[in-house]
Amino acid sequence: MTEKPFEQLTEEEEAEYFYANREEFEAGFRPASLARVISTRFSEEELVRIGEAANAAGMKTSTFIRQATLAALTEPPQVLSEPGELAELRVELTTALTRVKKLEKKSRGRARKRARLLSKTSE
Repeated sequence: MTEKPFEQLTEEEEAEYFYANREEFEAGFRPASLARVISTRFSEEELVRIGEAANAAGMKTSTFIRQATLAALTEPPQVLSEPGELAELRVELTTALTRVKKLEKKSRGRARKRARLLSKTSE
């Protein structure tokens, strides 16, 4: 492999590098400690949809739910392990939904403020 900065390596060159140095990476590897388990309830329809999405992403259902939950914590949301266009569309839709929810919350606050002002003026 030619000597060039790691950032400039092609995907194939990166794969060759990691394969050639695999013992070095395996020696320091420790799997994440997932210490807590929680129970979550879903309807049958939700479970079917979640299971289908997990299968399409090539993941176990629990892994899919965990990644989706963690992705929901970021701004803008990240969609993990999905093919190109579908992933882009899901990110756009989720981002738009997040914006709508923020606007809805903001408008509820404004409506409450107007209601208070109206009640003060009618007293």
